[in-house]
Amino acid sequence: MSRMIVAGATSEALHPFLLRVAARGTSFALLGRDPLALSRLATALHDAGSPGVSLFVVGADPRAADITAAVRDAATGGPFVAAIDATGAIARESAVAADPDLRARLWRANHELPLAFVDAVRPHLLPGGAIAVSGSVAAIRPRASIRTYGEAKAALARDLAARATDDGVRLIELRFGPMRTRMHPGGKGRAPIDPARLSPAIDAALLSGEGVVYLPPIWRLIGAVLARLPQAVIDRIA
Repeated sequence: MSRMIVAGATSEALHPFLLRVAARGTSFALLGRDPLALSRLATALHDAGSPGVSLFVVGADPRAADITAAVRDAATGGPFVAAIDATGAIARESAVAADPDLRARLWRANHELPLAFVDAVRPHLLPGGAIAVSGSVAAIRPRASIRTYGEAKAALARDLAARATDDGVRLIELRFGPMRTRMHPGGKGRAPIDPARLSPAIDAALLSGEGVVYLPPIWRLIGAVLARLPQAVIDRIA
């Protein structure tokens, strides 16, 4: 029986994928902040075919130590074939300017906590296992309207790359484009994609992927174009 651990488990971006792998008989250890949302997800996964779902609530505003402790507790049930972190938060720079604490919370959610998850779960993966972390195309060239979010995701990408080793664990950055979720409402010039359409690609990445995986793949090309544009042009993107 395969076992998967998922942090930020109630992310809308992951929901269709988790149902997909639950139907194959995967068991789960789910980490999240909202106990009610975790409970609802557990019910959905059971209904889809998962034989076992364990829940680990990390608190409304978790720190790295909370993530490490939750992973340690989850690992008492046995090793994992795969690990996914979808922890994250986004906010406009106007909100960051109005809230002195928001910048720190964004960096924690988008940078510190995912790295804590990677470091904590790595020793508990089966040989050949994979750790996938949710990144963002905003990391390519952070734009003015969501600069703090983009800079945090860029730092996450750099630190994930620095953690790549030859220990047999595949480390993957799932670099998402805009999705049709509450977190990614889209905007001018961006057509959000339904997360359900990305489930097969996430599945394939966990089976054999490594490094940066763009979702959908067209964002690799779009990102290469964006990387060559003047910052003033990037900043005009809403």
